[in-house]
Amino acid sequence: MKFNLLFFIFYCIFSLQRYESLVIREKTYTYQLISLESTSSNPDLFEIDVQLRRKSRRELVIFGYVDIKYDVQEGDDTEIEWVVYHSATGSESDYKLLPFNIRRQSIYDYLNSFYKDFIMNGIANCSDLWVFDGKAPSPLEKKRYEINDCVLNDDNYPNHLGDGFYRIIGRIYGQVESTITLLVEVMRKF
Repeated sequence: MKFNLLFFIFYCIFSLQRYESLVIREKTYTYQLISLESTSSNPDLFEIDVQLRRKSRRELVIFGYVDIKYDVQEGDDTEIEWVVYHSATGSESDYKLLPFNIRRQSIYDYLNSFYKDFIMNGIANCSDLWVFDGKAPSPLEKKRYEINDCVLNDDNYPNHLGDGFYRIIGRIYGQVESTITLLVEVMRKF
């Protein structure tokens, strides 16, 4: 019986190695940032102005600021979510909700997971937004955080995305409601 199990395990391993060439290891697409918009329901507490700027013929960068003017503390009612929609044509009636969402959660759960794993290192050299070891600081410092010509780091993006337009919407809830909307066009590499 042990021999059969061992044989089965080796057979599975060697069989899978034949299919290794089918695994996508490189990005199969390129993307272009189309637009970036941000809003705040109460600029006296939370002001955000984040935009795209053309740095060169082929490169768009993100610049602007986030100004936090109230205490955001671990355990308060500040929450965030991200939702992603896809459209093959870019037509408003064509956008469909995708499962690439970050569920509504406390801002600190978000900072200690997705932000830390996917965003923090990409913005560390072009902004003074939060960079931390361990857990995110609480409370978040009340100040104006500057974003200076950040280029999106796509190292942690999926290796394959379908062609079309992606609308990525971030919403912050709590004492202030804020929205960030990013529109991206994805094209297949040739």
